[in-house]
Amino acid sequence: MDSLVKYAQVLEGIGTLVTAVFAFMSWWLLKKYARDTESIARVSMQQLEEANRPVLLAQRREAYANGYQIWLLENVGSGPAINIRYLKAIGRKGKPIYGRLLGLATTQKIDINLGPDEAFTDDVADAPDELIIEYSSIRGSDYRSTIGTGDSPSSKFEAISNK
Repeated sequence: MDSLVKYAQVLEGIGTLVTAVFAFMSWWLLKKYARDTESIARVSMQQLEEANRPVLLAQRREAYANGYQIWLLENVGSGPAINIRYLKAIGRKGKPIYGRLLGLATTQKIDINLGPDEAFTDDVADAPDELIIEYSSIRGSDYRSTIGTGDSPSSKFEAISNK
């Protein structure tokens, strides 16, 4: 009878050890799956943001001697642009003009004065003027389109921040 008790105690110890090993393995696998799920969720959010990214283009339609210009702003991206801010920049300086919402595949006429301005007293007369358009996606990421207005027009698109 005494050997049966010892045998039962040994089996109980082995059972406890096996339970602890399985508990540790379960915890380790759960932690690994949680990390994988977080990675999948992050990639999915990035793909969603890229699939709904607004891209704004601007074309100058009319220009007058005093610097007053009429531009056609167009959203060629796959998502709406919100919190749109137009900036006039000489070199690296800018000044907010106004903002509005621009939906998918829509165009909007904007009137902007890119002429001389007392707010820009720095000596960068040789730098080309730029129209800078900053805007946000519906997911909260910020983007910038920079359109050069000099002799050789150019466009540049960049992400400012991803939330």
